Amino acid sequence: MYECQASNMYGTRLSSAQLRILSFAPYFEKRPVDDSQMATVGGNTTIICQPEASPLPEITWFHNGAPMNLERGAEGRVMLLENGNLVITAIQVSDQGHYTCTAENVEGKASSTGYLNVVTQTTITVPPHDTHVDVNNTAFLQCQASFDPKHHDVVYFWAFNGFPIDTDHDPTFRMSLLHGAVGLYVINTQFEHDGEYTCTAISVDDSASASAYLTVQGPPSEPAGMHGYMKNMEVHLLWTPGSNHGADILFYNIEYMSLINPEWRTVYTKLWATEIIDVDYPDKCSYSISDLSPGSSYSFRVTAVNRYGPGVPSQPSHVIKIPDAPPRKAPEEIAITFSTAGTLAFMWTELSREDLTGNGVGYKMYWRKKSEDIVRDGLWQTGARTSTRRTRSKSAAFNALGDGPNSTVFVIMSAEDLPIAAPSSVHGVPYNGTAIMVDWNPMDKSRKAIRGKIMGYQINYWWEKDPGMLMSSNVWCEDCVSSLVIGLLPDESYWVNIQVFNVAGLGPKSEDYFIATPLWPPLKYPEYVSVSSLGPHSVFVQWRGVRIGPKEEGLFGYKLWWWKATENIRSANISVVNGYRQNTAVIEGIQEGIVYVLRVLGFSYAGDGKKAPPVFFTLEGMVIYNPLTTEIIAGSSHVTGSWWIFLLMYLTTWLIS
Repeated sequence: MYECQASNMYGTRLSSAQLRILSFAPYFEKRPVDDSQMATVGGNTTIICQPEASPLPEITWFHNGAPMNLERGAEGRVMLLENGNLVITAIQVSDQGHYTCTAENVEGKASSTGYLNVVTQTTITVPPHDTHVDVNNTAFLQCQASFDPKHHDVVYFWAFNGFPIDTDHDPTFRMSLLHGAVGLYVINTQFEHDGEYTCTAISVDDSASASAYLTVQGPPSEPAGMHGYMKNMEVHLLWTPGSNHGADILFYNIEYMSLINPEWRTVYTKLWATEIIDVDYPDKCSYSISDLSPGSSYSFRVTAVNRYGPGVPSQPSHVIKIPDAPPRKAPEEIAITFSTAGTLAFMWTELSREDLTGNGVGYKMYWRKKSEDIVRDGLWQTGARTSTRRTRSKSAAFNALGDGPNSTVFVIMSAEDLPIAAPSSVHGVPYNGTAIMVDWNPMDKSRKAIRGKIMGYQINYWWEKDPGMLMSSNVWCEDCVSSLVIGLLPDESYWVNIQVFNVAGLGPKSEDYFIATPLWPPLKYPEYVSVSSLGPHSVFVQWRGVRIGPKEEGLFGYKLWWWKATENIRSANISVVNGYRQNTAVIEGIQEGIVYVLRVLGFSYAGDGKKAPPVFFTLEGMVIYNPLTTEIIAGSSHVTGSWWIFLLMYLTTWLIS
């Protein structure tokens, strides 16, 4: 059992096959020794012995019943080749007679006999045989003559369908004169190379010829005589199959194009060849098409397919006009563009110009209440107004000759009205100095309360000092019960209320709720931030604390934002230090050879305060960094630039302090 595996970035696929080793006795049914073969005195000939056998048999040759006692590959006038064939050179009259090839293996033995006739004229000893080749492949036609090389030489000529082949200038043909492979190669065969090939061996005294037929196999040729006619609103097509090129035609594909849309489209596929034989003309195929659009003009072509694939399409038929009639197709995908109480606006997929032809073209829209499905003979209405929740709708195209078929019935949600319910138990708490969190009880989502489907909520808020300055924030969700309102001012008072909305609009406002934002967060940042080495993976940070003013909330503690200098602040780690009197901290997890950035800030109930200016440090402590003279390289264990300038600046700072 063998298994092949193919893999790429999208996955792996396996395919398996079983190889069976067969063992059987030799037999010559497929390739017996030639019954009669001619050879020329003084010439050469090859008698072919190629039996079917497994394992490979031992080959023994007999001449007129007597063993020839030949060894494979041994040189001599008479030689047994490795492949079992018998080669006789410098042929003598005594070589004439019966030659028997005997093949034997562990499964058994078989023999085949042929007669060699020795003559004095040139003869074709290995003639070409009828050959099949797949298109775009190479075929080989073998042809070997026997002649007397002591008295004259022989020249080979080839002809195709009676016309000479110029092997010196035509790259399609190449003649081989190698021993054991004398013949003609036909390279990259095309259907035009299908025909009779004649090999002629010419000497000074005489000549000999032999012919064979080369069949080029491949996709079928184009069908002929494609034409059609109208009958009872159907197009009847008729054509004659082309050559199958060596493989039975399996099916046909029909394409069409219209004058409105001149692009060939395959719509009638796998029309099995055995099922579309014309009743009146058995040598032709026919097919009828009935689903074409009235008023449009079409042209058709057909392609035959065999096991090699599709052939060349036929020539297009003449243009056939379908008689005018009402449309045959219905619109698709009905939907609502907008809907308010008492009004519906529909949209649908338009028919193509090819499907909607004639004068006075247009569309009709039908609707009725979903509840009317249970009423006997419920009427479909057009052009009326509705306030229903669920509506069944359909549409049809028409022209001056009548209405087309109705579309599929679509059940659509329609005609929502303004909600009559308002959120209740509105409540809010400060989130920080500039934001509040507002919440409310879950809404009753019934049709009576909402008159449609909840699309979201609108939170209205205004400054107590200026009630005319109304602002709002929308949250788009059906089941929300809270929302964050941002962009407020610290130390101010606000009023809020909430409205639910659907596609029709906003419902009534809830009760007003009063809420005050906290005082300001810390307005100053920590100063004199310093970093020193503490352990193998930690540093010690110290700063001067923040002094809080009367307009600021009480200080809770400090936050240390630190990150690699080759990254940005979005990747920062945050270490929290609780306690307004704290002014030191330890940062763990520092890697050796990496430059970090540190910013310290104070925080309170009102949120984060201002950040201190950035400080650069490594595991060894602070680094004096000037972006004009220094570049930090990602992944490096050092800072490039003028190290002596850094050292001088550091020593100067240390001496001054």
